[in-house]
Amino acid sequence: SDTLVWTAGMSGWEPYSRTSPATEAMDAVPPGIPTPSTSPESVGFLAVPPRQPAVPGGSPMERDEQTRRRLLRHEASVRSIGSLYLLGGSMLLLSAIPSVFLVSGEEPAMIAIRGLVGLLFASLSIAYLVLGVGLRRLRRWSRIPTVALSFIGLLGFPLGTLINGYFLYLPLSAKGAEVFSGEYQQVVARTPHIRYKTPAVLKAVVVLLVLMLLVAVGFAVASR
Repeated sequence: SDTLVWTAGMSGWEPYSRTSPATEAMDAVPPGIPTPSTSPESVGFLAVPPRQPAVPGGSPMERDEQTRRRLLRHEASVRSIGSLYLLGGSMLLLSAIPSVFLVSGEEPAMIAIRGLVGLLFASLSIAYLVLGVGLRRLRRWSRIPTVALSFIGLLGFPLGTLINGYFLYLPLSAKGAEVFSGEYQQVVARTPHIRYKTPAVLKAVVVLLVLMLLVAVGFAVASR
């Protein structure tokens, strides 16, 4: 009864309850809906287009922000694996330096063996460093070597099995497929203001590991 109506002869819109035929028309059966070919003027009413529903997710920027926040924790975990590979590659590279360059005073055969071992460690360290950079940048190609190395790491029962099982889950899960997709990299580029806050305890542990690594390499060099 409070719906505003209008027809020819009325000065303006009025509540339906105030129109003269309102009482009789309340109990009457309404006529059929006019076909699209019927003009509004021919049936005596003003046609108002229906309101379009809002697009789910809002604007493109809002959808990007929702996607980024939904996958931010998974993205941070993948980048953390990349950091671990960078740390491991650095450790291998530092351990290879004494074997390659500090081999004086030994038999030629031993020098050759130590040199080959050092070159092997150096090659592995470069591979780890490249893979770490790929994971940090969420490159799609880095999924395959990560899965391969994680499968090998499953043999290190029990701690290695648990850790590498988690490493397998990150790239092989549904969220992992989204994180490594080209579309998500574009989302990351469009939402640089959204960042994952690393806990202070984890930062302290990483700094401590790096210091321990530097001290160990220093002792190894000094002992020679």
